[in-house]
Amino acid sequence: MVEVKVEVGEEVWGFPGKWREVMLTRQPLRSSVTFVAGTICGIYIAQNYSVPSINKLAGTALFMASLLERSYRKPDKDD
Repeated sequence: MVEVKVEVGEEVWGFPGKWREVMLTRQPLRSSVTFVAGTICGIYIAQNYSVPSINKLAGTALFMASLLERSYRKPDKDD
């Protein structure tokens, strides 16, 4: 059994001292596991479901924005 000693002035949940060092060394491992899991889920979803194309969606959004901008544009001043 592992024995953990905590001094009287040391907070456990606020992570000061040694606890903070332990959590900071584990953070890169946690973030990489999260990244890999997200990538695997994304690949699965893209292969098994009909996910819309981002290029097509962005092109439509830009086209709609240009139409909106043209319709609300101030007329040119003739000098």
